[in-house]
Amino acid sequence: MRSKIAWRLLLGCFLVLGFSAAGAQTPTPELLRKIQAVAWLSKDSVELGEPVRLTLVARYPESLNMLFPDSTYNFSPFEYDSRSYSATRTDNGISTDSVVYKLSTFELQDTLRLQLPVFCLEGKDSIYFYANPVEAVLKQNIDRLPQNPQAKQDVFFLRVHRAFNTPYFLVGAGIVLVVLIVVLLVFGKRIWRSFRIWRLRKKHGKFEERFGSFRSQFPSDSFPAEQAVYAWKHYLEGLQGTPFTKLTSKEIGQYYRGEAIVDALKTFDRYLYGGFGEEHIPNAMEQMEDFASRCFDEKIQELKQQDLKLKENA
Repeated sequence: MRSKIAWRLLLGCFLVLGFSAAGAQTPTPELLRKIQAVAWLSKDSVELGEPVRLTLVARYPESLNMLFPDSTYNFSPFEYDSRSYSATRTDNGISTDSVVYKLSTFELQDTLRLQLPVFCLEGKDSIYFYANPVEAVLKQNIDRLPQNPQAKQDVFFLRVHRAFNTPYFLVGAGIVLVVLIVVLLVFGKRIWRSFRIWRLRKKHGKFEERFGSFRSQFPSDSFPAEQAVYAWKHYLEGLQGTPFTKLTSKEIGQYYRGEAIVDALKTFDRYLYGGFGEEHIPNAMEQMEDFASRCFDEKIQELKQQDLKLKENA
């Protein structure tokens, strides 16, 4: 269906052209001598890529068919951008047509010259009538280089800042992230247990250092017995998860019946609240420190056993 419409439109165009040519008067030398074409530019100097307007006016007998250059014409050294027409004016048998072309150039010639024609149809042929040539000077924004330029030496260095390569950074960060995820999936539990053991050793070392400072202050009057007991309870609470700081010596004794630590805590109670049993304090502190070390070792062994079971299952 579309092909039939296209053929009909094409046939209509040929018929219109044929009737126009048939109706037009055959140009005679007398009529041809009356054809005039005039052209001018809107400015006499242009820059590269700067738009310039060229006006082309044709005066001819109204019985003739005249055509102007279209976008397919070679406007060199200019390049065609667009055009605008003015309505035909006829006065005393002479018609006047004008077209304004919008052109631009990217040539490096000093002088830009262009001469446009108008066409008079004569049957199946046409006759060219050239307008006057138009010229424009190219504005030079850059000075011409000499024939043999001499390079100048410069002893000053220009610091060039390195550009941050964002794509490479993102790729590298993505690779590192994938590797970390794989390592955590495969060795995450082992790494976490190793980290916990490291933290337990660090905390145990700090406890021994602090508890040892309390032992060194005995039997002076400034011996902080209450602080020593609290430091011991606080450490055991963090190690085992039992709320030792909220329990009395009697309540702790219910958890560890028969343990030497029970007698050690009772010794501190007699010293703090009864004011006697001072001679047993060093032995009580030693028992408290030994009990803390034993609990620490048991916790480390527990974590190591979990690591061994993980390896066996793997």
